[in-house]
Amino acid sequence: MGGLIMVIENDEALGKVMRDWLETVFMECDVLVTRHDNGADLAVRARPPGAILIDVDTLGAACMEAIQDFKREAPDATILALAMDDHEALREDVLEAGADACIRKTDMGDRLLPLLEEILGPNAGLTHYKGRRKTVLCIEDELEMIKLIELTLQRGPFRVLGAVSGQQGIDIARHVRPDVVLLDLMMPDMDGWEVARRLRADEELRDVPIIAVSVVHPSSYPARELAVDDYVTKPFVPDELLRRVGEIAQVVA
Repeated sequence: MGGLIMVIENDEALGKVMRDWLETVFMECDVLVTRHDNGADLAVRARPPGAILIDVDTLGAACMEAIQDFKREAPDATILALAMDDHEALREDVLEAGADACIRKTDMGDRLLPLLEEILGPNAGLTHYKGRRKTVLCIEDELEMIKLIELTLQRGPFRVLGAVSGQQGIDIARHVRPDVVLLDLMMPDMDGWEVARRLRADEELRDVPIIAVSVVHPSSYPARELAVDDYVTKPFVPDELLRRVGEIAQVVA
């Protein structure tokens, strides 16, 4: 198969996110993101990809026709449909249209990346680490962001645990004592400022490094009052997040 991954995504922001983490994980591959209605079929004919990822959620009713079109234009490409909910009816529809698999977006780390590595070959650039993996606790109320961070950090010797609320994050931290905490600030039940305060007040957790990952700019007044070790602003560059976590976790490349 060729070293090209094509992403069919009509949402520009989501497309950028997909391109960033795919380029981070598969360093030797090209990633092309295009809209379904913006010459995607011509791009497929010009350079047949090894894999085509189609976000069926943003394409809506047009997704089945799109899958059929790409199957016709690139019969050797593996077509993977991505959906928030890969229920049985949707799976049957996309497989009948010509997709090779339907993958739930929350399972992308477990299913999508191994599939892509198999499709693109051993030189695709997916990095594996041996030895002890550092534990990173990601406290973030958006599940998709947790999965994106998990996918980003898979290039390093990290295992990522997710917590979807501040209190859940504190509870998990007390049980596992993570090596690094990635902390969102804008959460509904308990904001990041309070989570950081409680972590710093806990004798067992006060020395655990905390990296704030937030849309709130670090130069703003409330951010300056935050007791953290580092700060990454959303949207982040995957390589930069990986580097910052590695530095603070004292990972030697």
